[in-house]
Amino acid sequence: MWYYTPTEPGSHRLMISYDNIEDYIDIEVVELEIKDFGKEVLGYDFKLSAAAFTSNALLQQWNYNGVNLTFSSGFDWINGGLKTEIDENGFRRNYICVKAGDTMTINYQLFNVDPRVGKTFKFVFKATNCRNYDAKVLDCYDTTTSRGIIVRAQDTILQSSTETLSTPYCEDSFIEFEYDIWGVQAGNGGKRYVMPWLDGVPTSIGKYSAETLFGNSKNIVIGSDDCDVYVYLVKAYNRHLSDDEHLANFIADATNSEEMLARYHRNDILDDATGDISFTKLAVANPNLKVFLYDISRMSKTKKDTISGCSFRQY
Repeated sequence: MWYYTPTEPGSHRLMISYDNIEDYIDIEVVELEIKDFGKEVLGYDFKLSAAAFTSNALLQQWNYNGVNLTFSSGFDWINGGLKTEIDENGFRRNYICVKAGDTMTINYQLFNVDPRVGKTFKFVFKATNCRNYDAKVLDCYDTTTSRGIIVRAQDTILQSSTETLSTPYCEDSFIEFEYDIWGVQAGNGGKRYVMPWLDGVPTSIGKYSAETLFGNSKNIVIGSDDCDVYVYLVKAYNRHLSDDEHLANFIADATNSEEMLARYHRNDILDDATGDISFTKLAVANPNLKVFLYDISRMSKTKKDTISGCSFRQY
């Protein structure tokens, strides 16, 4: 089965070759009608997307601005490597399977540049066939300094020199995990925040002190002795992304166009002219959400301060 996800609109010619036999397929890719808030945020240090590959050979040759991959000796390319699955909605999606006992190393030192200048890291994955729920899935942690990030089958731990922040989730699930480290020099009024995200939604927030250290010189190692790891997407930015940028990436990083459009329409709730929340759009995009709109001349000051002439609508 061959699976290809185009990333640019226009005319494309796809080639399938085997030995000396070649065949061509011409396709016309139409751009999705998505506004700017649903388009991917560029400027990342690297992006590793399973959807971009059509063979293990191309996966092994991957290089993005000097960032490349190293696979463990004896890596299982028969049961692992580039694979295709059917998601819960019946759509195909690519993933990179790292079988238990193997590792795939992204030669990128996530914390080599002090994250206090700002950092965003995204990892879309699934930990499956687990025999240990604390199985390590991704390791970019320095045991000497006790700093870095560890992604496990059921949680992610981000540890600095002074704080530890844990984010729980469930194994054997499609996980879109991100974290932000707000830079102390990013002009954000001294908001030294660390914020994990799951499925495009912030889950918690921590604050680090001016003396906190995050740095280490470890590469990103993906793989476990106790579970298989499915890798869909990995990317890193050398700055923290805004809330709007996280939303844009959540939409753009969907594994198929139908899901991308669904995420886009679910979040398209602003009035095109004013930029304010459109209650009509909000109600249509989220039919299970009760939207109440009150028209009042002023806010009451006490329980006995009644206001007449008010109107009420429910969308």
